[in-house]
Amino acid sequence: FTLIELLIVIAIIGVLSAVVLAALSDSRSKGKDASIKASLKSAQSQANNLYYNRNAYIHSYTNVCVNGDVDGEKGIGSLVLAAAKVAGLNDYNINPVSPGGTGVTATCNNGTQNWAVEVPLSGSTALVPRMWCVDGTGKSKETSVSIGTLRICP
Repeated sequence: FTLIELLIVIAIIGVLSAVVLAALSDSRSKGKDASIKASLKSAQSQANNLYYNRNAYIHSYTNVCVNGDVDGEKGIGSLVLAAAKVAGLNDYNINPVSPGGTGVTATCNNGTQNWAVEVPLSGSTALVPRMWCVDGTGKSKETSVSIGTLRICP
């Protein structure tokens, strides 16, 4: 082989590897988003279980966002935290006093009759938020509007 032929082969390999790496990056983002959605879907099921089966305050979502036991049932905090960690966060906010929700924070709001959770998806920023939101009404959707202090998905 001549030097030119070797350089052409190396250039072709470089272009092909760049295409493969770009495709893998997109797949990782989609995988992370799927994991966030699955965790929050499980949180919906667990919240309904708590609503109907807790020992005290039956038919109430009070403290559903807790990471631990709530009146003999498991809160959804561990599932929200798992989704937040997939999103690259270390924690989530429970019932923030301020409007909260910056597009880069995870939030869980609960009250007696309803609750809502949001976690940022891949590529979410404060300027262009991409949040996955689930709530006690059964909604499960992507939104660009934060729940803030609301207990339902916008």
